[in-house]
Amino acid sequence: MGVPGRGHRATDRLRDSLLHDTAVVPPLWWIEVGNVLLAATRRGRITPQDWKRGAADLAAFPIVVDQVSADPVLDAGVPPVTLDGRLSQACQITGTLLPL
Repeated sequence: MGVPGRGHRATDRLRDSLLHDTAVVPPLWWIEVGNVLLAATRRGRITPQDWKRGAADLAAFPIVVDQVSADPVLDAGVPPVTLDGRLSQACQITGTLLPL
């Protein structure tokens, strides 16, 4: 599910990568997804009815929630992916960002 008017090449590449790879996420990830949906709803970009379609779209991707690790991304030995500018810069400096 995309948020109208919020397309981004990096998110498109991330989505495409999930056709071949599995995403490992912390339990907090679902809360973050809910927050994005809530914010998009409040801004009028999506409706509550879009949430069901979005959940179905996400369920189609190979997403594994790591319930044990505090930092499943680093424990799995894979670089993190982010659209957060400051986090992206820090990851680039340390060499841990997956280029999208």
